[in-house]
Amino acid sequence: MLATWQTDAQAGREYAQEFRILTRQGEVRWVQGRSKPILAENGIVTGHVGTAADLTARKQAGLALQKSEERYRALFESAADGIITSTTEGVITDCNTGLETLLGWSREELKGNHFQKLVPRLCLPQVAAYMKERIAGTSISTVESELVRKDGDSLPVESLLTCLYDDTHQLTGFQVIHRDI
Repeated sequence: MLATWQTDAQAGREYAQEFRILTRQGEVRWVQGRSKPILAENGIVTGHVGTAADLTARKQAGLALQKSEERYRALFESAADGIITSTTEGVITDCNTGLETLLGWSREELKGNHFQKLVPRLCLPQVAAYMKERIAGTSISTVESELVRKDGDSLPVESLLTCLYDDTHQLTGFQVIHRDI
């Protein structure tokens, strides 16, 4: 770190780097150091102005988020129930191995397709009505329906749809858990 700063300082370049420090209390802190050369009229470096910002809270939040995502992914992948995520338009964005096992479709075969590929035509009105109820918040229950396996057979399922929202509470998609009944 010091060598990088010295090289940048001697060349008259701005410097920015993140690094860890050990406080007098023995605590490890993440810091971002920034430095900008002060140049004389003739272009000679006469000094530097710099800042150090404590990034520890941001780094800890990032690590906590990463661990949370890892736990979610492990739960998602290990669930025996089939799980699908989709856009608000119904395009499948992901599914778990439980769904692959239930229906015989691979993740790659399903991603990018509309969820209607998996719903028998006769069940579509029921599924559409259930989705509208869940979006409106008037239903918290599951619905019994059918899904279409890759081999064309129907599979009776109990499904629970969860609406996914962004930080501004805008609907961004759906997650649906399907249980073989």
